Amino acid sequence: MSELTEGEVAAVPAGRTKPSATRIAIGTIVAVIAIGLGGYLVWDQIPPLMTIVDLLASANLGWLMLALVAEVVAVIAYAVVQRRLVINLGGDLTRRGSVELTLASGAISSALPAGAALGAGYTYRRMRRAGLRGSEAGTALVASAGILSGALVLLYLILTGPSLLQQLGELVGPEHVGAIVVLLIAIVAFLVVGTRYRASKSVGEQPARPAPTTLRGRAADWITSYIRMSRETFRSIPAPAWGISSAAAVVKWLADFAVLVAATLAVGTDVDLVSLATVYVGVQIIRQIPFTPGGIGVIEAALLAGLIAAGSAAAPAAAAVVIYRALTFWLILPAGGIAALLDRAPAGTPATSAPVLDAA
Repeated sequence: MSELTEGEVAAVPAGRTKPSATRIAIGTIVAVIAIGLGGYLVWDQIPPLMTIVDLLASANLGWLMLALVAEVVAVIAYAVVQRRLVINLGGDLTRRGSVELTLASGAISSALPAGAALGAGYTYRRMRRAGLRGSEAGTALVASAGILSGALVLLYLILTGPSLLQQLGELVGPEHVGAIVVLLIAIVAFLVVGTRYRASKSVGEQPARPAPTTLRGRAADWITSYIRMSRETFRSIPAPAWGISSAAAVVKWLADFAVLVAATLAVGTDVDLVSLATVYVGVQIIRQIPFTPGGIGVIEAALLAGLIAAGSAAAPAAAAVVIYRALTFWLILPAGGIAALLDRAPAGTPATSAPVLDAA
């Protein structure tokens, strides 16, 4: 399932999501080159096909079922993140609708050229149909992307924290590790408190300005107004909503990581948890760069190389990659297509919307 980065969702409200023929052609060429390069880099590490097939045929059924359940949990948790934000911004999105939205946008993002932008555009329009204003839908998109990114970093620190602290202690000395941690916490607290203080000081009635007369002035005024409305919308999200969405985001990443863990255990791959977590986070970073639709070829090559580098034999690593990608990518495509067909909610008419440029 593909996630949207903040850069991808930021331009959705003001931009067109339909890619041009030139962009599709360039994307196709880049995709072919990326797949070819990925295959070339791991070609000597790919075991015989029948060896992989034998491992898949003899895979532990219990671990496979656990991997499937974990993927279902990941989809539901991602849906909770978006639904909670939509509801607390005044929209109406049912549990079923949020799951359909998650599956459909994930399939669009994974299967089509320029899929990330198209998936973000689909999500934006669906949130608008749920009753959100333009600025609110954009805020929900950016907020969900930020929450997911933060949760991924948090999960990595939790899984690898003891190992990282041990390495840091060997580098600077055990007596200095505590001081560094306290300093980092103090810096984060200062930034958070300082941001809230500046935000509270900036609240108030702004002096009226004359309406701009030039196209450039109207565009600048529209952008400024949109940013101000988005900032106010962020503040309108209650703290419990941030907490629930953040907890759901952590569950989403834990479940998705559990799919990879169960896939490796199903075929007997021998990789320790910390190394596997490092490989997983690295792959999640790579998948944010849309070299190919859904990262086809690139993700498989990165996962295979990472598992082998972490100590796995080539054949079990390849089989684990097949299982992980089958559940998190190939299974999402037909499920997302069905969800898109079922998602036929009528378009709503929001009460207000973001400022629109005057065509005159």
